[in-house]
Amino acid sequence: MSETDLQYGGGYVYQWECALLLALNHFFEPVRYDPTLFDLVQDFLGEVAEMQLEGEDRQNGVELEDINLLKGDRRILIQVKTKQAEGKPWTLADPLLLKALYRFYASRFSAGEPDNVRFVFLTNRPFSPDLVRVKSAIKRGGVSQCAEAGKLYQQLARYAEREKKARVDMDHFYAVLARTALVEYLSVDSVKANVQAKLQAYGRPDWREAHALLFEYFTRQSTCVGGGAVTRASVAEVLGPPRPRTATVSPLHQLPADLADFTGREDEVRELVALLGGGAAGATISAIGGMGGVGKTALVVHVAHRLTARYAGAQIVVDIQRCTKTASCRWKSSGRRRLGAARSFQGGLERVLNLVEQGLSVSWRCPWDDRPAATKVLTSAANCTTLSSR
Repeated sequence: MSETDLQYGGGYVYQWECALLLALNHFFEPVRYDPTLFDLVQDFLGEVAEMQLEGEDRQNGVELEDINLLKGDRRILIQVKTKQAEGKPWTLADPLLLKALYRFYASRFSAGEPDNVRFVFLTNRPFSPDLVRVKSAIKRGGVSQCAEAGKLYQQLARYAEREKKARVDMDHFYAVLARTALVEYLSVDSVKANVQAKLQAYGRPDWREAHALLFEYFTRQSTCVGGGAVTRASVAEVLGPPRPRTATVSPLHQLPADLADFTGREDEVRELVALLGGGAAGATISAIGGMGGVGKTALVVHVAHRLTARYAGAQIVVDIQRCTKTASCRWKSSGRRRLGAARSFQGGLERVLNLVEQGLSVSWRCPWDDRPAATKVLTSAANCTTLSSR
């Protein structure tokens, strides 16, 4: 955990960073970071009118108990939980999962109009096969017929007994579970990077100062009696008017900002820098694979910034939004237009660093096909069957 983490959030960094990102994303130009959560918010609420935060002072920081997204009489109640150990999935018996589910179960909103409330368990880690089957049962509307959902009920009943809480009624639990989404969200680093990008896009190039102001405001609101409200207007007031940028961005230099406190991945960073920083002629293609949200983009952007001196001529970013076979031809055309400004300068460029974000499910050819010293970096290679540099 970095010094920034200890200052902003203590042991609850992921909770607070998610709260900041949810507010910035749904109050200002929403981006579909995660389809499950984004579609739920858009379909159930539409435009988010208000966020309510409930927190509690702990020895190592303010713990964010609940995030509520509201519009009218509808709300989405979100519990954010994280696991520090990589590769450790959530299981049916995990105490933090059971704590969150019991909070949903015992919420005063769960006993009200069922059509007016939804629940979200948001995390940075994957789910075990048993919980994946529970997710499938929720999606198809068959919670009461799911054996794993029955096991989850038994675990929650034991949890309530251990914690000396009210007994869990099976029918009520199934009704709550049917309205619950289990969401594997972005990694900690990815959430931080997107908060930074959102603040910069808002007009705060001094994003660290803006982050500190928002964090202080959010924690203060969360510790009000009964929780506190955050709105688009209040966030805008805290951030103040957008500030002018001190420098313009060249069309040849398109790298997004590096994550200020990027940590870990030392082996991968060394390997990529060694591979891409060499003097070999021709095109080098480096594919970065992994499930969504593990930090592929954060890693590649971090490495790219380490290589800017080597590829000072240009750093080009192309974002391919999960093209299908029918979309691939359109991408070839739009991708070339995206590079149009840079291509006009290519006669004077010796080395170009090219980042390709979002891989294709079909074979494709890179549009930068006449730069023998260009280097291509693909951040989501798991979706791409074939790569070629010409």
